[in-house]
Amino acid sequence: MNELAYIDVKAAGDQIASQVPPVVLTALDPGAVRTAPVDPLDDREPRDCQVWLALEHGHTGSLTARGAMNFLATHHRLGTLPAAGIAIASDDNAALACAWAAEQHDVPATIFLPGSTPPAHAARLRAHGADVRTVGAGYGDALTACRQFTTATGALTYDTDDDPLLAAGAGTVLDEIRAQIPDLDTVVLAADSGLLTGVAAAARHHGIRAVAVEPLNSRRSPQTPPASLTSVLVSDQELAIAHTTLQDRCGITVGHGCGAPLAALLNLEPPTRPEPAAAGRNRSTAARSYRPAAGEKVAVILCCSARDAHGSA
Repeated sequence: MNELAYIDVKAAGDQIASQVPPVVLTALDPGAVRTAPVDPLDDREPRDCQVWLALEHGHTGSLTARGAMNFLATHHRLGTLPAAGIAIASDDNAALACAWAAEQHDVPATIFLPGSTPPAHAARLRAHGADVRTVGAGYGDALTACRQFTTATGALTYDTDDDPLLAAGAGTVLDEIRAQIPDLDTVVLAADSGLLTGVAAAARHHGIRAVAVEPLNSRRSPQTPPASLTSVLVSDQELAIAHTTLQDRCGITVGHGCGAPLAALLNLEPPTRPEPAAAGRNRSTAARSYRPAAGEKVAVILCCSARDAHGSA
């Protein structure tokens, strides 16, 4: 995907503002995240950083809903939605977002799932009116079937990794965060292709530092962050600590890997800031943590988040 322009994110925000719930910010306790070491010659009183968790509620409980709504709304406005609707091969929240957005626009959605998909997930998709087809054993089989279907029917392909409309929609979350924290310094997010591209565009425009975090043992293909972003990798152990922190302190439960952005802040080693990512950067050179400066204001975007009814931070 080519680098996205902020004007695309702004247009997406204007288009979907009334159709998706606003992002909810929850402040972490002061001192929950340690700051970077200060200059020995700095005699000012030490200050905590301020950290907020950015949570997506309602509909699919995932930021992918923003991209899906922008994708469908744009094609609907331009009159480019075929009678066959849209099609996707996926077994995660992208499929759920696709089904939900298609339902809102009364558009057919055909979703191809691998045979390993839990029946409950397939049932949620059908509840939104999607035509769910289980194919083969793995994602590759579902993807092949989806491509054959779009070729035969003319249905639009819903490509979560390479569609600027999806990325622009996902990027609208940063404008909403900034509206609540005008002097935000840093945003920390998962190294998910569409979300990463959209948020990076908004962050560049507003002069906000962006930190992209990915699990060290991620099953996804490694993402190459834009040059303007900082790259961090976290281990399974660090993920577990982040998930426990979210559950115990905030009553928030997230799926595996979704707590990676917070894990980057909780990891104490090494106590140095990572450098911005370079094009084609090797995963082995990525930093292992991000330590905010004293007084720094940081928003942590949690994807596919679900908060307990009585949770609080």
